[in-house]
Amino acid sequence: MKPVYLLAPLAFIGCSGSDNETHNSGHENTGTSYAYEVIECGNSWHTTIGEPSREVITDEHRFREVYGVSDLNNQDDIPTIDFDTQQVVAMHAGQKPDPGYGLRIDQVVTENGAIEVRYTDILPDSSGDCAYPSVVAYPYCFVSMVKSDLAVTYSGIKEEGRCGGEE
Repeated sequence: MKPVYLLAPLAFIGCSGSDNETHNSGHENTGTSYAYEVIECGNSWHTTIGEPSREVITDEHRFREVYGVSDLNNQDDIPTIDFDTQQVVAMHAGQKPDPGYGLRIDQVVTENGAIEVRYTDILPDSSGDCAYPSVVAYPYCFVSMVKSDLAVTYSGIKEEGRCGGEE
């Protein structure tokens, strides 16, 4: 199993673009940064999670279950999470008509007594320069953060990506 460590409050990793880049364009610049790490974001072609969903996972059994069915073609080991000190947010965008769609985690902050996960729904490039395969895609993201009793809320924006679902 691959260990996943919560490194530091500066662990701002998006699903697309630079691993050290914080994405916040389009989101309000409010709240206090909350330490997090993106475990994985991607598009699945084969999953049992076909509808949009968001879930805070606080135990290993549920994490293994949700992570395992998010991409049934994934042969990698399930990441190791210390659920005594961490929790995981699983986000699924549901069925999309092509892989030009995606999800990106932009920020995690505390604001108004809650943890807010700020994310972007990436839409396909509309320039006509991209040729997306005719295959259904299921965008998803898993994010680990320090375990908290605070409620988790979500704030999403939409953004047109470049070819391949990247922005």
